[in-house]
Amino acid sequence: MPPKNALFSGPARLLDRPANLGGGFHLLRVSAPEIAAAARPGSFAMIGLEGPGAPFLSRPLAIFGADTSSGAVEFLVRPLPHGRLAPLLVELPAGASVRLVGPLGRPWRPVEAELAILVAGGTGYAALRLLRLELARRGQAVRVIWGESCASRFPCGEFLGQCGPGLVCATEDGSCGSRGTSVDCLREMLAAELRGDPRARVALYGAGPVGMLRALAALARERALRCQVSLEARMACGFGACRACVVNAVSPHPETGLRRRAVCSDGPVFDAAEIDWDDLQ
Repeated sequence: MPPKNALFSGPARLLDRPANLGGGFHLLRVSAPEIAAAARPGSFAMIGLEGPGAPFLSRPLAIFGADTSSGAVEFLVRPLPHGRLAPLLVELPAGASVRLVGPLGRPWRPVEAELAILVAGGTGYAALRLLRLELARRGQAVRVIWGESCASRFPCGEFLGQCGPGLVCATEDGSCGSRGTSVDCLREMLAAELRGDPRARVALYGAGPVGMLRALAALARERALRCQVSLEARMACGFGACRACVVNAVSPHPETGLRRRAVCSDGPVFDAAEIDWDDLQ
């Protein structure tokens, strides 16, 4: 049975062949008006395939775009060497059918601040894009730091140009933008441009690999900055029933009394100070 809070559970049609954006990234556009209407920044959907040879489990993907006028929903995908589903998704023809459940998860909870800094690693930008648009709509100043290992791991320049004027790229090998990780770039930004006490003026939002988020949470704690993170996790159901995606928090859950949190239903967005980063792998 689909979860009670999912507004849509069923087949959805690809509007066109997934676009190759470069850097291994592909953009999937599907027709899912119910999801487009209900999606919030930070929401995700479970996407899967049906038929002979299709992987049994669906995969969680952050909702990258949602057009309420056309009903189109977008997902940013980069297949991994060990994954089975994503390579199949990016080879689908226009008109093909996928299985969707969504929107799911607890979204971002924007806070009042003079400046929002969004910190992404790899495909983490997918979880931040709708937040960037929402904050800009509110008139809030926004900067985005996107980190990759090298320049060839970024999407094409045309795509990056659509990410807004406040985008800063960071590469570990220095082949593009700032040298170092996205968190290294953030530290330099805070030191160079936000002198004094930025605690009341800056809010941080991060999405990406666990190591990056752990470093971001440590920097936020060091500088006493408000910080939210979107965790990535393997999921089987997407709505808290299987408990395959649980992580430890630093304090008991107000309802269960347990430290365990399901990334799919208690998150994927958490306050960074809520997570036990020493326990998270």
